[in-house]
Amino acid sequence: MKTLLKLLRYGLLTVLVALLVVPFLLPQSGSGTLDHRQSAGPDAVFEQINGLDVHVLHVPYTGVDSNPPLIVLLHGFGANVTSWREVTESLSGYGNVLAYDRPAFGWTQRNTDGLPVNPYSEAAGHGILTELIARYGNTSSPVVLVGHSAGGGVAASYALAHPGRVDALVLVAPAIQMSGGNRSGLGWITAIPQVRRTAVWLFGNFTESGLALLELSWHDRSKLTPEIVELYTRPTEIQGWERALWNFASAPRSNVTDQQLATLTMPVLVITGDDDQVVATRGSIALADKLPDAMLDVIAQSGHLPHEETPAEFLTAVATSWPRLLP
Repeated sequence: MKTLLKLLRYGLLTVLVALLVVPFLLPQSGSGTLDHRQSAGPDAVFEQINGLDVHVLHVPYTGVDSNPPLIVLLHGFGANVTSWREVTESLSGYGNVLAYDRPAFGWTQRNTDGLPVNPYSEAAGHGILTELIARYGNTSSPVVLVGHSAGGGVAASYALAHPGRVDALVLVAPAIQMSGGNRSGLGWITAIPQVRRTAVWLFGNFTESGLALLELSWHDRSKLTPEIVELYTRPTEIQGWERALWNFASAPRSNVTDQQLATLTMPVLVITGDDDQVVATRGSIALADKLPDAMLDVIAQSGHLPHEETPAEFLTAVATSWPRLLP
């Protein structure tokens, strides 16, 4: 018995030492080799906000309205501004179109050491959006936020925090009120150095799992071409992308309650594919029912990315609802 207890103590001690030491032996350099500006190319446009290079895509208004709205496009998790490539030109007929890569994604700066503000917090994300609205719109320009998936969550949380600054919402397969949410009580866990180092190392495998999620996002996977896959995966050539993804994923975010949704009185268009296997179609339909002034468009034979997979139908949904979005 004494020998068994002794072996158990030695075993527990070995496990404890491994948990404390092994994470510091894991490589942390990451797989990327390029700076974010090198990866983006010479024609890329950046806005510096609180010391952070934010990659933006601006398509000027092509109509005749003297005070056109500002249409801000917010991509989903793992995506970037190119997710909107099929619809930006058409949307510019309605207003000035601005898409940007949220921190940790696309070609926005990854190395955030020494910045005055942590760009991955919800408040910092709202601050970036506020600054971009100020730079590309004006105080009288109507603002329409178009958010896809997790970007829909950003659009909703921003509208709740700044109700007088948002005139309309377009929520595309919105990831709102899904499992997860507020993780502030777990902050002590994510702050443990061993946890952070292990997570950064594990995120090196995100490309493979991300591709599986991308495939799941399409109803007709034959439309997912190698060129589209490359647009999603190219930012992994940026130095430090794994660490940035962990910093984003470990930042606390708030849940949106039914009571809060009831306060979103601006017009809202909810668009979903009828075969969304990432954010269930029925969830988007239920969300529309909770909003005071919501319109719903379910696109046939479309998955989680209707603006990419079925752009013509997506634009038709916007055109049909536009008179109610901005009466």
